[in-house]
Amino acid sequence: MENKLKKIGNITSTFGIKGWLKFNIVKDLELSLDIVDEVFFLKNGEFFEPFKVMDYRIKNNNFIISFENINNIDIASKMINKEVFIKKESLVFIEKLNYLNYNVSYLNVAYEIVDCINNGFYWIVKINFNKNNIWIPLVDEYIIDINDKDKVIYVKNIERLDV
Repeated sequence: MENKLKKIGNITSTFGIKGWLKFNIVKDLELSLDIVDEVFFLKNGEFFEPFKVMDYRIKNNNFIISFENINNIDIASKMINKEVFIKKESLVFIEKLNYLNYNVSYLNVAYEIVDCINNGFYWIVKINFNKNNIWIPLVDEYIIDINDKDKVIYVKNIERLDV
């Protein structure tokens, strides 16, 4: 069954006495859709137990969730430290865009991205180029193409950034 599921996080603690649970998602994921009525699978040894999400809240970057038929702290406390999965085809959680997994291609030479930031307007990636670290803004002036499938950013004109 595990090959049909993807891990999305862990139950970290209970929240209150009515069976609510704190749930931390995997750092590379973000919520894209409402999770009410979504079925989560909690790993229990080699087995995966399905639980339907009844409600949730986000508080201080933590998810606080309520499962169907989990209505008191005694039942909820047995779920602490369980890994949480969803079906692979589910679009409820999606991968955060992270250019650290990409390479930059300039004049058919591949460069590893060593850092990246989003300044609120566009992404900027850092590579080691000609023994210098340079930051490349991902804007039309420097970008030819971004191939998300192969995780390659094709760039141009970056010699201007090498100071």
